[in-house]
Amino acid sequence: MKLSDVAEKLSCRLEGDPSVEITGIAGMDHATPGQITFLANRRYFPLLHTTRAAAIFIEEGIRIEREAGLPPLAALRSANPYLAFAHAIELFYQPPAYAPGIHPTAIVAKSARVGAGAHIGPNCFVDEDVTIGDHAVLHR
Repeated sequence: MKLSDVAEKLSCRLEGDPSVEITGIAGMDHATPGQITFLANRRYFPLLHTTRAAAIFIEEGIRIEREAGLPPLAALRSANPYLAFAHAIELFYQPPAYAPGIHPTAIVAKSARVGAGAHIGPNCFVDEDVTIGDHAVLHR
């Protein structure tokens, strides 16, 4: 997703290259190129100089200074960077996908009804007269 799209969806003011491709999110010390991070607590301010993130959710008025040789860090200005980051998680989160079917170690009673596309994982137990809905996922 383009950085300009992230800024628009989250109502942030963008300072930096709008065409940067964003692939995910991470904390300042773990972020890599293509990711967005955030600064909500001033004690993490030193990491602002060294983070490898492509962009950062940050309050108005905070100046971004980088160590020599690091690429520029785009700013997504927000009144609440932590909240903006939390909403960004929703943009990039991909829920796990589970193959439909019943694992060989699962026990499913003969009178149980299992909906279409449901996933019954290893060692699960489905009792008599239980109904499992369509596309439900059961884990032990």
